[in-house]
This record gives sequence, structure tokens and C-alpha cells, in this order.
Amino acid sequence: AVRDGSIDIFEHLKTASLTPEEARPYFVRRGDILVVRGNANQSLVGTCGIVTDHPENCVYPDILIRLKPKPETIPNYLVLA
Repeated sequence: AVRDGSIDIFEHLKTASLTPEEARPYFVRRGDILVVRGNANQSLVGTCGIVTDHPENCVYPDILIRLKPKPETIPNYLVLA
């Protein structure tokens, strides 16, 4: 789902059994940057992209790390770096 600086959530949906309280801290938000922290293909570790669209109440999986850029940071620059 993480390719070329973007996130394609709709084509890679999975389900999980979480209560709303458990899920809330992990809800994906527009503008989040998600970074691959683990993958069987080591060349994909560190790959990241910006969330531009997502389903309601969508959470990110444990193999990703969410970065929330500060307002003065240009998200596209952070992804390129």
C-alpha cells in the first residue's frame, strides 16, 4: 500500500477486531506520513508515503509507523528525505 510517496489504502484493506477505544489512537488521518518499519523485503523498510484519502475509522497496521509533521514542515519534502 506504500509506494512512490503515497498510500493506497482502498486497494489493501484488511479487517481487525478492535473496540473503538482501542482503535482511536491508530486512526489514519489525511496528511499522516506512514513509514514501513518491517517487511520481509528489507529494501522496502523505510519506504513512506502521505495519506491523502482513507476509509472512515481506518487504522494503520503494526508494520507501519505514523509521523505527524509539524505545521512548518512540508510533508512532501519529509517523504522525499
